[in-house]
Formats: sequence, structure tokens, C-alpha cells
Amino acid sequence: FLRDCADRDLLGVLTADVMIVLNTQPSEGKAVEQGVAINNGIPIILVGEKRTNIFQTLALYTHVPDLAAALKHIDRPKILLH
Repeated sequence: FLRDCADRDLLGVLTADVMIVLNTQPSEGKAVEQGVAINNGIPIILVGEKRTNIFQTLALYTHVPDLAAALKHIDRPKILLH
């Protein structure tokens, strides 16, 4: 059961367009998912002001104060440059 959960979790990260991290409490699990996202160039939106590790300073991260701001950020139309 746990292996199946881990496999689905990894697949979810790997197929995501963007990852939203609710940075409300310490958790080693979310660090693993963030590492997978970083390794695969998947943008990460960090919800909450507190950075909990040095990797959250990377350019892949966007910091927002709350979930409403995160949802607004991903709902913005993308501008295509040619």
C-alpha cells in the first residue's frame, strides 16, 4: 500500500505543470517532492512567508503569502513571446 502511494505521489509531481507547497509546518515528505520538482524543472509556488531550506531560494520558486495568492498566480493568462 505504501509503495503504491509513493509511486502515485511521484507520478503526480512528475506530471504536474506547477507544484504548490503549503509551507505551514515542518515535513520531510514535502522536501522529497520539492527535490523531485527541482530536478525536473517543475515550477514551485511556496505558500507562506517562511523558507525552511536553502533550496527554496532557487529561481524555480515563487513565494506567495496565502493559498488565494497561489491560485491567482496560476490562473493568470500566459503571455507568449515570439
